[in-house]
Amino acid sequence: MVPEDFVAQQLNSVLSDMDVDVVKTGMLPSLSVLKVLCQSLRKFPVKALVVDPVMISTSGDILAGPSVLAGFREELLPMADIVTPNIKEASVLLGDVPMKSVSDMRTAAKLIHDLGPRNVLVKGGDLPNSPDAIDIFYDGKEFYQLSSPRVNTRNTHGTGCTLASCIAAELAKGSSMLSAVKIAKRFVESALDYSRDLVIGNGVQGPFDH
Repeated sequence: MVPEDFVAQQLNSVLSDMDVDVVKTGMLPSLSVLKVLCQSLRKFPVKALVVDPVMISTSGDILAGPSVLAGFREELLPMADIVTPNIKEASVLLGDVPMKSVSDMRTAAKLIHDLGPRNVLVKGGDLPNSPDAIDIFYDGKEFYQLSSPRVNTRNTHGTGCTLASCIAAELAKGSSMLSAVKIAKRFVESALDYSRDLVIGNGVQGPFDH
């Protein structure tokens, strides 16, 4: 694991040298690294913070221990302009609540919003028994259901990271939050479609083409 003092030095080097508009986070392996990130963002505020709470592996293993989960809830999420959990991550953030329907996703979005982020996007790509890929966006006032036909492909590795990165890129370009989310969803849909018939490697899940 990369030492937190090294992470702090890297963040300080970049954020003190450049005018950074948007920061997107991914997997945060420890509470100490999470705290270093929060401290750096307080010292060098940015226009928008996109939090992708990577905490469950493709195989289903929990990557974030109790202290990291507490750090997300108490420190990082209140700083976020948007947080983008999938249904498994949303469930973990909320103490393993059931996530089996669009109604559950709406409830989760509201509960996560209560933790402090200004916007929440709960991704329903893994929602059981749904022919569509349904995401729920909540801005604290209104719910938006974003639906698209599910793309049948094994090449889905990296979709969540790409979606959050695309949201960050669109925000940096000046898009509104809802517009950035919609553009990012269309981008990922297109990339999945291009990846439909690719055969890369021998694993159960391959990378998608973007």
